[in-house]
Amino acid sequence: MGFLLVIDPLYSLSGFCVGALVGMTGVGGGSLMTPLLILLFGIHPSTAVGTDLLYAGVTKSRSGKFRIMMMALQAV
Repeated sequence: MGFLLVIDPLYSLSGFCVGALVGMTGVGGGSLMTPLLILLFGIHPSTAVGTDLLYAGVTKSRSGKFRIMMMALQAV
């Protein structure tokens, strides 16, 4: 449980706020979270953008795979 002492509450709060805004507006989370990481938390821009691209690539490829599987099941 020592890892809980390392978590910064500001990260959690900003993630919650970005998630709420994404849910209400439909805007991509990367377009909101990346500027926050750079301006508020001082993360280097290339790291923030690279992290966003990696996350987007993984989630989009997994959702594409799931969609293909669902289409294959509907064809049967």
